[in-house]
Amino acid sequence: MEKATEDLELLAGVLSLLEQETFSSAKLTEIQASLKRDGLLPSAAIHRLARIVEYLKSRRNPAARLLDVFTFWSAQFVFAAEHWQQEFGPQIRQWLAEVGEFEALAALSGYAYEHPADVFPEFAEAEPAGLS
Repeated sequence: MEKATEDLELLAGVLSLLEQETFSSAKLTEIQASLKRDGLLPSAAIHRLARIVEYLKSRRNPAARLLDVFTFWSAQFVFAAEHWQQEFGPQIRQWLAEVGEFEALAALSGYAYEHPADVFPEFAEAEPAGLS
């Protein structure tokens, strides 16, 4: 979990951009609407997890180890991470799917902008082998 801290902050940033932007496209507003649930934004939830992980990483500090003996710092943040997982774990796959779909649409729109002649692909049915 500690290795994912940088990726968590990146994901929180992408989610934050998706949450704050104003879209005119129906598909993009649908993606944005699916992220907003229960009053807490996904970017805030991911940021909270990143903070918990940072606190867990700080336990390697010798001073923190000494305090951990008396305060059970590590155990408290392990419980906090477990609580986060119970609260938001079921939703994280959907958040990642929505970010992935947005990223795919952004890549396709960038390609369409840079290659105007290729904007709309044409699909042709292939004849099964050996029937022609």
